[in-house]
Amino acid sequence: MITIKEIAERAGVSATTVSNVLHGNTSHTSADTIEKVQKIIKDQNYVPNMGAMILAHSFSKIIGVILQYTTRSAEKTFMDPFEGELLSSLEEEIRRNGYYTMLYVATTTSEVINLAATWKIDGLVIIGLQPQECSLLRVSVSLPVVFIDCYFNNDGNEYYNIGLDDRDGSRMMTNYLISMGHTKIAFLADSSNPRGVDRERLEGVRAAFEENKIDFTGKNFISISRDETERFKILDEIIRMRSDYTALFFSSDYYAVDALNYFTEKHIHVPQDYSIAGFDDNIFSRTAHPKISTVHQDVSKKGALAVQMLLKLIKQLPVAQKNVTLASSLVIRESVAKIN
Repeated sequence: MITIKEIAERAGVSATTVSNVLHGNTSHTSADTIEKVQKIIKDQNYVPNMGAMILAHSFSKIIGVILQYTTRSAEKTFMDPFEGELLSSLEEEIRRNGYYTMLYVATTTSEVINLAATWKIDGLVIIGLQPQECSLLRVSVSLPVVFIDCYFNNDGNEYYNIGLDDRDGSRMMTNYLISMGHTKIAFLADSSNPRGVDRERLEGVRAAFEENKIDFTGKNFISISRDETERFKILDEIIRMRSDYTALFFSSDYYAVDALNYFTEKHIHVPQDYSIAGFDDNIFSRTAHPKISTVHQDVSKKGALAVQMLLKLIKQLPVAQKNVTLASSLVIRESVAKIN
């Protein structure tokens, strides 16, 4: 394989100039020289030695992407399209800016802290931590960190986050269900005490009930399970109490389509027997039969904005807005029926 020294000789420049072109430090290099060096690099299929690059510089050009995920017992971590789309967007934006992605699925905050301490990485993107975990991480890690879909305690720490107006999206969907004649509505999330985005979405449901002067009771929230067997038992109970609900609003499209498929197996029809709504607008909701009415969020934009914000922090550039909240919108499809 060709070396930097040999590239320099062919281009008629110094090895330092070649190194600067490789690392993007070209403010004092002419356009002709950059083009000449890059052509040789491309023609010779030059691949930089990452180990040597890391040892030689204070930076590694590596960004850690951390997903803290309580794995569903019957499914793998990345089966939910939300994670797949978000991670694809992050990787694409990281690569486009000349960096490399290190992906790690953590089950505890201490794993993230250990990763930051033992690996030479330039910054972290962290997805979906709870407030107390964010607080612990923020005081334990000195690297630049950008969070995605996190909510924080008022603890005096400085946080950078790309999120969604989860509460408003949920409120809009609930108002839509009510406008279609539904008052027997259940919101379903996979925790008996929702936190983070699910808590905000539950609060959006409560807000819509209040706006429409409908009492929100314990029956309007159902805790479903991450475990498939337990989840199906809960869906069986919902079927048994069919008169209690006309509309089921799930905290994610994953669970909405999962329920739709289960109901179909049990000869329960959507939207004739139950109207179903989801949240995310991922490929599951678009390819289900019937297609799922849902709350749209721009997942790819979340990933791109998180990387752009992190790169500013790495380069010590000012960040105009530390907590970016993206808007959501309704996507009305076929899974909600109008009732009298």
